[in-house]
Amino acid sequence: MAHSEPQALLVNRIVRGQASHREVDQAAQNFQDWLRDEWAGDQTLSLAYCVNELADAYEDLTGRSWQTVSMPDASAHIWMFSFLCPRRADLSGQALEYLGALLAPTDRFAAVARQIRVLRGESG
Repeated sequence: MAHSEPQALLVNRIVRGQASHREVDQAAQNFQDWLRDEWAGDQTLSLAYCVNELADAYEDLTGRSWQTVSMPDASAHIWMFSFLCPRRADLSGQALEYLGALLAPTDRFAAVARQIRVLRGESG
């Protein structure tokens, strides 16, 4: 993936509403490059792996099953995690890092999911 800034920085600006059109386009292109480079263009496979790693990380961090997460919250976090373009070789570690940042020191999991849904034009 050839891009000028880390995907996480671009996504952070997008979520905060501070990204330029160029940055939004770059993040979208980075995502397409990630699908091509890490997953041979197979978005279904990439999402399946992301879901599995998020589910495992969620259980490791909370002691609760991913099945206890509401479908809207789960969908929002799956979308966001995959849009961050995690490296396939370290998907497990990156899922732990992603959820760890949301769950500690305060639990922002549901609030961030609502923010993601609003960003995507879904009901909050």
